[in-house]
Amino acid sequence: MLAGDVSRQNNDCGFVVGERHLRSGVTGRRDGHPIHRPRAATKTEVTVKPANSAPVYACMYQGLADLARDHGYALAAHGSLARDFDLIAVPWAASVSGPEVLVRAVLDKFAFNQIGEMTVMKHRRLCWTLSLSFGDTFLDFSVIPTDS
Repeated sequence: MLAGDVSRQNNDCGFVVGERHLRSGVTGRRDGHPIHRPRAATKTEVTVKPANSAPVYACMYQGLADLARDHGYALAAHGSLARDFDLIAVPWAASVSGPEVLVRAVLDKFAFNQIGEMTVMKHRRLCWTLSLSFGDTFLDFSVIPTDS
């Protein structure tokens, strides 16, 4: 090996042998034994997150989006879907139904129940919390009102 060369060779035990120290110019340890560099520990413990309602929410999206489109809105999902289904309806067509009309259509077409009253959020966004008729599945259904 030439001076200044660095070569590595792994043996079956996970040791690095034949490494030239850049400062000392010595191969291996000073006593000639290989430098021990343990291999990275393997992860043996797998963490599995608990199941949530995301698959249910994903299945509902197409029907909700079609209904919103029929009323002149584009529907977008946002958030993680881990706890609830956050939806926002944005006016998209030249003529749109009122926010209350859209929410009433959702309640009439799907097995949802309204929880509490509508809440006015930032930027005049109107938000309703809807629950499915079973389980702990909730929709935060927001509608951006038109300027008129």
